[in-house]
Amino acid sequence: MKFALARHDMLLRRSIEQHGGYVFKTVGDAFCAAFSHAPDALSAVLDAQRALRAEGWPSEIGAIRIRAILHTGAAEERGGDYFGCRSIGRHACSLRDMVIRPSSHRQLRNW
Repeated sequence: MKFALARHDMLLRRSIEQHGGYVFKTVGDAFCAAFSHAPDALSAVLDAQRALRAEGWPSEIGAIRIRAILHTGAAEERGGDYFGCRSIGRHACSLRDMVIRPSSHRQLRNW
């Protein structure tokens, strides 16, 4: 399990950073990241989901999936943390779970 968690963390961090995101907080297996643009955040989530699905996880662990929540709006950085919106919070759960708030949906509509 220790290896799987480390691999999960590496795959998520890589997806976030490849799309211009900044990981500002982790809590257990949850990642909070800030992006300048909603499409970049959505691309990071989709890449992370694909990477986790493609990974050959040991049978005793099974598939590792993520749930993502995309918020869009003004955010304020204070002491290495972000307050407000325009961030993604990720938590281990079902691959099919993704919540896109209305403000983010408006930005993604023409993407």
